[in-house]
Amino acid sequence: MKKFGKSAFENCRDTLMNLPDLFRPARTEATLQECTRLPQNVLRVCTDFFKRDVHTLRLTFFYVNTRTCKALVQGLKKLPRITTLDFTGNFMLDDGWDCLVCELLGLEPSSSITSLRLERNNLTHAAVPALIQLSLKTLDLTKNNIGDEGAELLAQALRAKSSITRLMLECNNISPRGVSALAQALKSSQVRSLDLSHNPAGPESATILAGVLSGSGLRWLRLAHNGIGPRECSIMGKAILNLNTLDLSNNRIGDDGCGYLAASLPLSQLSVLVVSNNNIGCDGCAALAQYLPTSPLKTLVLKDNRIRDPGCEALAAALVGSSLTDLHLSNNSFYTPGVRAFSQAVPQSALRKLHLTRVDTVDPVVVPPLAPFLVLDPRMALDWGI
Repeated sequence: MKKFGKSAFENCRDTLMNLPDLFRPARTEATLQECTRLPQNVLRVCTDFFKRDVHTLRLTFFYVNTRTCKALVQGLKKLPRITTLDFTGNFMLDDGWDCLVCELLGLEPSSSITSLRLERNNLTHAAVPALIQLSLKTLDLTKNNIGDEGAELLAQALRAKSSITRLMLECNNISPRGVSALAQALKSSQVRSLDLSHNPAGPESATILAGVLSGSGLRWLRLAHNGIGPRECSIMGKAILNLNTLDLSNNRIGDDGCGYLAASLPLSQLSVLVVSNNNIGCDGCAALAQYLPTSPLKTLVLKDNRIRDPGCEALAAALVGSSLTDLHLSNNSFYTPGVRAFSQAVPQSALRKLHLTRVDTVDPVVVPPLAPFLVLDPRMALDWGI
C-alpha cells in the first residue's frame, strides 16, 4: 500500500477499489486483512465504500488499536445492518478493547451487532467486564488468556440473563475452577453452544460438564485437546442425550471410550459426533456399527484413527438402515477390502458423502460405485472441529 501523505484519501480509495469483488452490491460480507499501521482515516475511507447491505465485517490481522477504534466505530455508524464483527489477530490488549467497547456501547440501542469474534487478541480477565456490557448472542474469545477469573466473570453475566447463546473459549488457560463456574451458570443461561477445548481443565472438564448437561439448554459442545479418556466417556455417555453436536477430537478415548459413546446413541438426539484422532480401531467401529441403525446420527467423523479393513466392513454393514449421511474416514489404514465393503453398501444407504484420503492404492474395480459419494481429503492430520 502507498505511503499516506496529503493525498491519503485518494490513495486509500484507489487501493480499496482495486480489491476484487469486495464492494459488489450482492456481497453481504467484507474482509480486510494484514494491513499494518494504517492511519485513522483509512478506516473512515473503508466504510465509505462498504455497501449498506454488508452484514459481516472482518478486520483480521488489521491491527485495530486505541488509535483507530474511534474512527472504526464512526465508520460503523454508516453500516446500520452490520451484525457480525471479526477482529481476529489484532493484538488489541485490554486497554485497546476497553476503548473499543466504550465506543460500541455508544452505538446502542440502534446497533444491530450480535456477533463478535476476538480470537488471538491477547485479552485477559480485565477485558471481560467491558465485554459483558454488550448485547451479544455470539462471543468468540478463542486463543486469549482470560483464565479462571475471566470465566467466573462470564459465569456471573450468564446467570444475570446475558443474551449470549454461543460462547467460544478454546485455549484460554481455564482450569477446573473456571469450568465449574461456567457449568453452574449453564443451568440458567441461554447458552446453546460452548467450546472449552485445549484448556488446563483437561479431562475434568468433561466430568464437570456431564453433571449439568441434562439440566441445561446446551446443544453444541466441543472439548477437543482435553485429554479425555474412556472413564470420562463412560460418564458423558449418560449425559449427552440432549446434545445435537459433540466434538471430542484429539483426545484419547480409544475403543473403550468409543463404545461408551456408541451405547448412548439410540437414546440421544445427537446428529453430529466428531471423534477424530482418538486412537479408535476396529473394536470401536464394531461398537458404533451395533448402534448406528437405531441412532439419529447424521454425521460421523472418524478421521486420523487406526481403523483397518474389518472396521470398515462393520461400518459399511451398518449403513443400510441408518440415517448417516456424512462419514469421514480420512487418514486411516484400510485398503481394498474396506473400500469394497463401502462400494457395495453406500449406494443402498442414506449416505451422501464418504470422505477418504486416497483410492489410488486399492483395486480400481471397487471405486466406480463410490464415485458419486466420494470426497478426497488431503493426507494430513487436522483439528476437525464443527
